[in-house]
Amino acid sequence: MKRLVLVFLFISQFALSAESESGFLYRTVRNNTKVSLFYDARLDEYTYKRGSRSYRYPRFRYKDIFTKHMFEIPDADFEELKDILRKHASTQRSSKATPEEILGSGLKMLDQAQDIISPADSPCHPYQGAPKAQRIVYSQTKEQAKREDDLVLDTALADEGFFKMGKLTGTKLELMSCNDNPLHGALGAAGMTEFGEGIEGDDRGKTFCIKGDATLEFEKGSISFRRTSDGYGRLTSKPGKVYYYGGRAYQSEVYRDENGKRYQEFLSIDGYELEIVRKLGENDTYVKVIGRYKTMDDTSGLSKSLQESWHENMGAVEYAYVDHMDKKSGFEGYIELGRDFEVYSSDDIKVTATPSAGIQGSQLGETESFVSVAGEVKAVFLDDVGDKKFPSWEARAYIKRKQYLDSEDGTLKGVEITKRFAYDENNFIYLKAGIGEDEDRWSKSFGGEEMRRNGSLDFQHTLGIGFEHKF
Repeated sequence: MKRLVLVFLFISQFALSAESESGFLYRTVRNNTKVSLFYDARLDEYTYKRGSRSYRYPRFRYKDIFTKHMFEIPDADFEELKDILRKHASTQRSSKATPEEILGSGLKMLDQAQDIISPADSPCHPYQGAPKAQRIVYSQTKEQAKREDDLVLDTALADEGFFKMGKLTGTKLELMSCNDNPLHGALGAAGMTEFGEGIEGDDRGKTFCIKGDATLEFEKGSISFRRTSDGYGRLTSKPGKVYYYGGRAYQSEVYRDENGKRYQEFLSIDGYELEIVRKLGENDTYVKVIGRYKTMDDTSGLSKSLQESWHENMGAVEYAYVDHMDKKSGFEGYIELGRDFEVYSSDDIKVTATPSAGIQGSQLGETESFVSVAGEVKAVFLDDVGDKKFPSWEARAYIKRKQYLDSEDGTLKGVEITKRFAYDENNFIYLKAGIGEDEDRWSKSFGGEEMRRNGSLDFQHTLGIGFEHKF
């Protein structure tokens, strides 16, 4: 019987270790650069080569090829190659096993056979003990052991990782700001424009915002931590002296303090956010979850402090801030579901459209809880850096519509352009600039005077700078 077991073990090892032939799966020439994909059956890995650069990927990590080189593979070949590679990787998985799989299969068969030939432990059939199985030892070099340990680690990170997002592919740092004055009032300070005239804002409605963002990018999503602050202002007055005329008392209104500063009511909304974006499946659907701690205050806050400092240094209008509300703080949760659709694609241009829907709940009440729908169109213009393609220019147009639980509504829309500069093929610096209309609830609440005077709110001008590193 033991001989029979060993024969089965030998046969299973022989069957499992059958190998397919090595060879090229894809070869082409684009812009005088050779591009190819080769499978090495001995190492069980793919080699993607573009020009003089080569990239090696284990078979079970074949999806990395599309994640990291999607801009380099011609669109005419992308779907066909994706289908070929998926089928090839799946076929190899069933026809060629690793040494560990071979050993495991044999040992399982040996255990099953040993159970069959071992007599039952009962009074009628005293247990005599099963024949001892032959000890099979799998030996490997230190180099093989290290390589296999690395593969196990990579597999664990790819399958589990942070929220099962796969390998870390990049990091990003970004600082964005917005203002109702273009260039944050620098044109007015230089005497080129007038405060509150034309493109210049008048510090009513949404007057300032700032956002700092640190992001970890993975194969299947991203994790971001942000610090945000939005500032809203409106002019106000304080009660002055009481005058008597014709036997009646009249209350006067004072619009400036003793130092000549204009009275203003200000609202600073500050938040700390943790955002997780996770791709679902392979159809470009995603889910976004945001947890936020938010503070609403009229006497302090990052936006208020920055506006005061900016006005003092720029010699602009200075304000005396009036207390008008109680400070509020609380947690918020937001969840969004969306999907990216490819509208147009070529070797140098990618255009996508993204519809989405979201819902937010807040401890601060109905004024901060809403449902939303949004849409975005983005065009990416690609350029070469070394042997790779990178998004040199990006242009996006967006619109988002909100419906709050207290029946108020809000709309945000605009356009934004990003220019990316390549330091090398892995590091990039980028600049952002945009213009938009923020007609959300607090912009409208604090911009009432502006709406009555001009029929619309001031445009919001955005400026930003960022740094990206790609692994």
